Amino acid sequence: MSTADWLKDNYSDNNGLPLFFIVGDYSYIQKDTAEKDYKETVNLAKESSDREYSNWAQAVIASDFSVLANTSIKEFWAGLLDHENRQNSLNSYQKYKFIHSYSSSEKYTQTKRKQTRDHPSQPPRPRVVVDEIDGVYLQGLDSSVGSFIKTLANNSRIINRKSKYFATLGMNSILDTTDETEGSQLSHLTEEAKEACKERFRSSQPTVELETANKYEEFLFKNEKNYNMFLKKSLDRIIYSCIPDDNYIVRDIYQHILKLHMFSPEMFTTKGRNFLSEQDYVIKCWGYLIETIFRSSGVMAHWGDTISSFSMELGMHPRMDLRLINLSVEDLKEALDIGNAEFSRAETETKYYKDLLKLVISSKIHLNELVKDFPGLTSEKIKNVKMPLCVVAGTQFYVYSLSLVSKHLYVIQDVCDMSIPSSLKELKEDGILNLMKSLLLFKDTCLVVKEVADQRADIINANKIPKIGKNKKTPAASLNWCTNVWTLSSLEDNDDE
Repeated sequence: MSTADWLKDNYSDNNGLPLFFIVGDYSYIQKDTAEKDYKETVNLAKESSDREYSNWAQAVIASDFSVLANTSIKEFWAGLLDHENRQNSLNSYQKYKFIHSYSSSEKYTQTKRKQTRDHPSQPPRPRVVVDEIDGVYLQGLDSSVGSFIKTLANNSRIINRKSKYFATLGMNSILDTTDETEGSQLSHLTEEAKEACKERFRSSQPTVELETANKYEEFLFKNEKNYNMFLKKSLDRIIYSCIPDDNYIVRDIYQHILKLHMFSPEMFTTKGRNFLSEQDYVIKCWGYLIETIFRSSGVMAHWGDTISSFSMELGMHPRMDLRLINLSVEDLKEALDIGNAEFSRAETETKYYKDLLKLVISSKIHLNELVKDFPGLTSEKIKNVKMPLCVVAGTQFYVYSLSLVSKHLYVIQDVCDMSIPSSLKELKEDGILNLMKSLLLFKDTCLVVKEVADQRADIINANKIPKIGKNKKTPAASLNWCTNVWTLSSLEDNDDE
């Protein structure tokens, strides 16, 4: 098989790199030729009749082949040179084994290679131990947290969506503190270390203003036992209320939930839930709630499988169901996402981990972009920037956050979860009030990110970011806390749907 044919079948695996060079059997002295051949192959690919392959090629070309300058590729060539100096003859199998056992103190890049008849299963390789530089230690853990998750990822086996999710997190220096199930990162810790981890990364939930919501809650006829009469009486009282309410946000959300029960009761029946689609839940339930909560906030809800320009620059194409866009920039195509969400009709393990991985990777891309080249952004301020990411399944809405807590260490934490009250009992037991509280908390989390993004945009627009000269001190945001984004394969394959 030619390298061109191989790339068409494998471009989604880290842009085909560095395996393109391995398949082509290039030596270090052929580095320039290898990169030239890769560029020529990609240029031909943009004319392909395969739309996804063509779109990928166009994105790589538009980024001026920046993928060739990634740290993992530089390490590949440096490692290959060192290996060739130590061993004059090297066959393809040995190259493959070398690449998959290469490690360094700060970086370790692993790529997935499909097993075929031409590539029989390989013998087990020695356990890889990675020393990271995050400097975060826990009682009961004999290495730093970053070293623990990176070592765990490098020695993991990918057997399903869940194992792929946690392996990818580890390679991206990300710890998920929200998941203790079997196979998770936390499940590999001792009980002592797990408790220390929970305590160290316990998320604090800020208070939200509920004065207006409490007033509307008092309008509900909670003593009414008849379902339809409860809805009619409560809705009439709220419609004709005169409570001060900024942009009518709280009033309209209370009305929306009551009207769902009054005019679309099938949504809350087993018969209806078995029939409804993902888009039914977006259009009938969550779309209106999201649009309402972000009224006049400077944040635009951007719907429908869209891709961020920052993701495309990295040669990645995670299509997000919902991107929350900061409106403070002149060109919205260059606007940072300050929150993302993925929707589904029902929660399954496969879909959950697929969606969550897309969200985490997209959030890391935008978090990295937000904190780089930002004069005055201190380490404490960086830690307080929590990128919200949401997994929505039917009437359930889970909000997590991704933040940088130390050099080369990101953490996923719980923010809140919410659900649409689905019965008269839930409506009477503060169901809408609890939903309102979580929506406001979600909004506030997004607005904190927006505030930092606005500050950075103001500096950029005023051309105040200094160039770094020999005698100039690097700004605080250039503390080099971020790590490059790493993916095992395409985030958009549909083998589970």
